[in-house]
Amino acid sequence: MIAQFFHNIEIILPEIAALTSGTWIYHKRDWIKHPLFVWIVPTITSAIGFSINQLQLFYAWKVLLAVVLIITILKIFQSCLAPAFATGLLPLVIDAHSWTFILVTGTLTFIVMLGVYIYGEHVDRSKFPAMQYHKILFYIFITLSWILIVLMFHKPQMAAIPPVFVALFGIVNQSTYNLNSFLRHVISLTGAAAFGTIVHTFILSWIGTTIITLPLVFIWLYIWKVKLPAAYTLPLLAIVIPKDMFNMFPISTFCAATFLLGMAWLYHKICVD
Repeated sequence: MIAQFFHNIEIILPEIAALTSGTWIYHKRDWIKHPLFVWIVPTITSAIGFSINQLQLFYAWKVLLAVVLIITILKIFQSCLAPAFATGLLPLVIDAHSWTFILVTGTLTFIVMLGVYIYGEHVDRSKFPAMQYHKILFYIFITLSWILIVLMFHKPQMAAIPPVFVALFGIVNQSTYNLNSFLRHVISLTGAAAFGTIVHTFILSWIGTTIITLPLVFIWLYIWKVKLPAAYTLPLLAIVIPKDMFNMFPISTFCAATFLLGMAWLYHKICVD
């Protein structure tokens, strides 16, 4: 509503949908282990992404640099907060140039953090292993591979689909990942992107698109028996992406999810499981 009132698209933060659903609805233990990080880490990565966007670099290489620095921050904080990738990559996608982006990110993540404290689910002190270095290298490797592929097909705008990178980070850190999960995740992400694209085509209102699509995504995930917070980001991302990405958004999401999550499945099948 605030973004609609001020007509400022940089105030729309799709990743907050993933962060909120993951912490308040699904109570993902590895995300809420340190509630303070729910505020600090995404705010830092948003500043990183914003700063990188100001550099005179080719878009695809900005994406790779952002991914490397985001992983570095997560490693420093020993955090598995996957939405940090979305807050770090979104400034590149929307070409953010206003400092309000960082301010709004910090404000909204602070509210989400307060919700985590209120729910009290973080009191579970179960230990979660930090991301291992070989997984970090694998994540960077498949990110680079994806970037080279989109450059080969002259589609640099497909380099960053933030929700897919969010989902990928969680999957790489999982102890197991099978073919059935891979297929359901690809379908879930592609469907969520399609909802956002189709609804926003006919309902140009940012608020209207949000009100209609988020319940649709919830039902869609329930049908496929998937708990995937990143999917909630996709309909909102359809609102803020550039026009040259909009019409191809579901296809871009499908391609990115198929390749990146498919590589993660192969990694688990060959190296982990």
